[in-house]
Order: sequence, then structure tokens, then C-alpha cells
Amino acid sequence: MFDAGYKFSLIQQNTPQHKDWIREYIFQFRTSARKRYIVIVEEYPSQVFVPKFYPSSEKNNPNRFAVLTDEYKASRIIRTIIDIMLFIYQKNSEASFAWLGIATIMKNKKEGKSFTQRYRIYKNVMLNFFSEDNWLHYDDYVTSTYLLINKSQQEPEQFLKKVIKMFTDIYPELESE
Repeated sequence: MFDAGYKFSLIQQNTPQHKDWIREYIFQFRTSARKRYIVIVEEYPSQVFVPKFYPSSEKNNPNRFAVLTDEYKASRIIRTIIDIMLFIYQKNSEASFAWLGIATIMKNKKEGKSFTQRYRIYKNVMLNFFSEDNWLHYDDYVTSTYLLINKSQQEPEQFLKKVIKMFTDIYPELESE
């Protein structure tokens, strides 16, 4: 199901004005229907990367990360995001990753922030693509977040705690009760 992604390209690197992350990488790819997607990967301290993606047609939509496209290409799109993560990992052998399974917004309803559809999909995909021999998997279904900690870190359990604290300091709404 997640066998092949789309060909992607890195189109830009920015040093954002935002004080919480270090760099922003912008990738793009096109689906077989020629729909263009933008992937933004934020690099946080300690080589923690957060990929986010949206169809370019939604660029000005404040909810661009939460929409459904009805294109039915989710597995290939997610596989492309994994390929981008692997591209980053090849260049940064100590890279770790974080995801937020943002709540889907549909025409007549908005999904709650806990245990979202995207979170459930991303969790299963990460467990299948990133071996627990090399990666420490941490998820929080209450906030629909997922951390993939590279075990090449010295003391990965301590590093995990540091990353959780970093993200809850930056984004207090991610603190689960």
C-alpha cells in the first residue's frame, strides 16, 4: 500500500524569523493527477524535524493542513513524506522526527484533537517503516502527537524527555493531562 511515493524536490531553505525553530525546508511534489503539494519541514534544536504538508491550492487557507482533498492518494502522499524524512535522515544521521495528527475539517464537522484519523494512520505507518531496533517510538493519543527518536542519540530516553519538554514549552496546548 505504501510502496511508492512521488518524485519530490527541495525548492528552498529558509532561516525563519520564528525563534523556536532553526530552519525550514520546503519541498514540493506532484501527484499522478498533477496536483501539486507543498511539504514544509521545520528543524528544531537537537536535529528534530517536523514535516507538514498541504495541497498548494490550499496555500492561503488557514486550515490547509487539515483539509481532505478527495484525491484518494493518501498512501502515496504519506509515502512521499516518509521518503522526504529518509532524505533528511541521510543528510543528518542523528535526525529525529515529530508529527501532529491534526484534526480533519470537513464541510459539516471538525474532528476532535484526540486520537485523530491522521494520528492513527501516521502511528501505524511509523511503526511499519521505522524499526524499534533503531528508533524510539513515543505517541500521545490525547494530543495526537507522535515522536520518532533516533536511538543513535546518547541516552535516547533522556533525549525523548528533552524533546517532549521542548515541544510543550513551545506549544503548551500539547501538554496532556
